[in-house]
Amino acid sequence: MGTLGSVVVALTQLGQAQFVPAAATTVSVSNPSLETDANNDKVPDCWQTQGSGRSASSYTWSTAGHTGSHAEQLTTTRYKSGQRGLFVQMGTSGCGPAVTAGHTYALDGWYSTGGQARITAFYRDASGTWVRWSAGPTLPTATTWAQAEYVTPAVPAGATGLSFGIELSSNGTLTTDDYSMSDLGGPTASPTSSPTSTPTSSPSSSPTSSPTSSPTSSPTSSPTSAPTTSTPSPTPAPGGCSGFCVQVSGNRLVDSSGATVQLRGANRSGTQYACSEGWGIFDGPKDDASLNAMLTWHIDAVRVSLNDACWLGINGVPSAYGGANYQAAIKDYVSRITAKGMYVILDLHFANPGSTLQPDQVPMADRDHANAFWAGVASTFKSNPAVVFDLFNEPYPDSNRNTTAAWTCVRDGGTCPGVNYAAAGSQEMLNAIRGTGSTNVVMVGGPQYAGTVSQWTTYKPNDPANQLAASIHIYYNSPSSPDWSPCYLQSCWDSTMAPLATTTPIVIGEFGEHDCSYGLIGGTSMPTQQQDLLSWADAHGVSYLGWSWFTGNCAGEPALISDYTGTPTTYGAGVRSHYLKF
Repeated sequence: MGTLGSVVVALTQLGQAQFVPAAATTVSVSNPSLETDANNDKVPDCWQTQGSGRSASSYTWSTAGHTGSHAEQLTTTRYKSGQRGLFVQMGTSGCGPAVTAGHTYALDGWYSTGGQARITAFYRDASGTWVRWSAGPTLPTATTWAQAEYVTPAVPAGATGLSFGIELSSNGTLTTDDYSMSDLGGPTASPTSSPTSTPTSSPSSSPTSSPTSSPTSSPTSSPTSAPTTSTPSPTPAPGGCSGFCVQVSGNRLVDSSGATVQLRGANRSGTQYACSEGWGIFDGPKDDASLNAMLTWHIDAVRVSLNDACWLGINGVPSAYGGANYQAAIKDYVSRITAKGMYVILDLHFANPGSTLQPDQVPMADRDHANAFWAGVASTFKSNPAVVFDLFNEPYPDSNRNTTAAWTCVRDGGTCPGVNYAAAGSQEMLNAIRGTGSTNVVMVGGPQYAGTVSQWTTYKPNDPANQLAASIHIYYNSPSSPDWSPCYLQSCWDSTMAPLATTTPIVIGEFGEHDCSYGLIGGTSMPTQQQDLLSWADAHGVSYLGWSWFTGNCAGEPALISDYTGTPTTYGAGVRSHYLKF
């Protein structure tokens, strides 16, 4: 596009005032129509793929262009969190347009998608670091080409460059083309208008989705044990915790009086990715009002996802969001949750092997950092017995299979099939925790994204404190294809979970339904009806926490709420109704 005669204004997430000046100046964007890909890597020259969270995604340099011969097509499947997209190349290549501090910019692109998409911008600060900055509202879905337009807030002082693109935060296919950027200069106040897109006839057939496979694995090798280390001296099993606390007694979680504790809670996502993306620590409010909203559901536990690089302040995490600042924020949040009478589960959600940040979940915790992470977390929270530790969110070694090699890797770490770095096993991470003197309850998951407990007893780590609980995650897809995790059928609960529950506390650390409904969890929408998952769990003393207390696109990521006052989605309404029985 050339100079804009007018600008369609979209509200920013930051709630900034919007401005429409009388004139705008076109800013040059390299390869704006995505027509060249000199190295044939399926990513246009001067552009890069960018993303975070957990999903399976693939990029294609498509021939279904809006104009010209090409466009970029992104397909995301098995979406759980985060976002993916094509962005103007960052770094020092010269591809990122220069910007003027204090100016606002109109960002344009053409797109087609049935998913949840939005324009997002990064800026380069004075030190050369790229910072995730501002994003527009969710764009309307479009089966033919539509134009997306977004006006940024004023560029911060010290910013020297800008990158932008359209990103997808759900399952689906997003095709983009013909980007442009205009400098709107200094602000002149003008009323805002609602975000819009302008559908147009497609010059070619509408983009179609092509499925992608699950994460691939590295060459298979035999698991090896962790380096020889001394096991911490046995910590005496607690004779009974005091105050607001939880501990293991036989096959139950109990409080200080010995009464059974059954956790019915929610996951709170964001603290695993915002820090490593460089734009914050929390995604959504963390204030007392948001915690009070949870209490209206009778929620008694909150699972908070952590990132080892953010906790340790390594691998390039900005200091504002990592190290001491991250630790202080998590410590404050945990303190306020427990002060309201809710238990907390802290899980290692994102691991970052080596010296780089990972945009996605990896198959195993890493020996580089996981043990130091858990030693630090345990030292911080060992005096708070209302805090539970979940060793690693969702292991999936050995190509996401339920094999002896996978179970051995989960326990022993080392060199494992499907893992291209030295893995940290549950035994060494537990040793790191117990080495601090902590006797907090520790949750241990199995392979297949913590989707099975079939061999949990055989491969559980040795705990001198006898304070272990088994972790499992159960998800559903849709009535026509309900399978999203291995143990979604009642026959699996009866054959693997029920026997384990007679000896060991079980926590369903995550459950959810990807069709925005509750019928699969409730059993009524299953091809063969079965008992409600949560009712079955109640009958067997199994705890459970829904994914997630988050206002994302329910179809892409199971979202319990539509706003942080606690208004439930359709899926969340089913969960809330069950929780309110207790």
